[in-house]
Amino acid sequence: NTLHYMTRKVIHISKEDLRNQPKFPQAAADFLEWCGEDPYYCSWGPSDLTELQRNMAWHKMESPFPYPLLYCDLQKIFSKTFQDGKARISLAAAVEMLNIPATEDFHGALSDARYTALIASFLDPHDMQTFSSVDYYRLPSKKSEEILLTYPTYTKYISRPFPNRSAALSSKEARTTFCPSCGKRCEKKIRWFPIGPRNSICLSLCPDCGFVRSKARIRPEGEKSVYLIRTDRLCSEMEAETIYQTRKSK
Repeated sequence: NTLHYMTRKVIHISKEDLRNQPKFPQAAADFLEWCGEDPYYCSWGPSDLTELQRNMAWHKMESPFPYPLLYCDLQKIFSKTFQDGKARISLAAAVEMLNIPATEDFHGALSDARYTALIASFLDPHDMQTFSSVDYYRLPSKKSEEILLTYPTYTKYISRPFPNRSAALSSKEARTTFCPSCGKRCEKKIRWFPIGPRNSICLSLCPDCGFVRSKARIRPEGEKSVYLIRTDRLCSEMEAETIYQTRKSK
């Protein structure tokens, strides 16, 4: 087997380092056994579980993961706790910010896991449970599998596949807005308009709670379909005015 050059560059290992080590199927099986019967996975960033499942599928291993697969993205929780909730910084930068002694090299499986666990000790366990993330390796294949997650300050919806962006944004689920606070149906004030190659926003009004800002991210899946990942959250009148001005300028 050939070790990918990016793997060698990032984690500083060679093919020789892997000689006489367990093959991936055995290592993955040992890891999952170590996790126990009802694990709650934590990672720094959103890619680790996706890559684990992708490699398990390549090796034709049976997936033990539930659907949807919810986990704790500690990078996101760190940002919510110590930053603005939007920024995403590296593990090394977070270790430095918290004055955790950097006694091991980064980009090693065990050392990064230890650093991540140390960072977790600075975070609120309630936030780690409440603001879970959803892994996107397995996406809904039909309407009955669509995912709707409710958080204290926003809701997230992951759609079934659509043939293109236009079909996704014109679907009933995209056209209808419900308040993330009280659940009432909202009156649409500004219809979807693009703010980038994959993102669109719209503005609605809840009769009881005020303005609702919705953001839709179009995620391509393969060559013939896209998914809609939508978040709805309350916003201030100032934020609503900014959306109005942005739409007016387009």
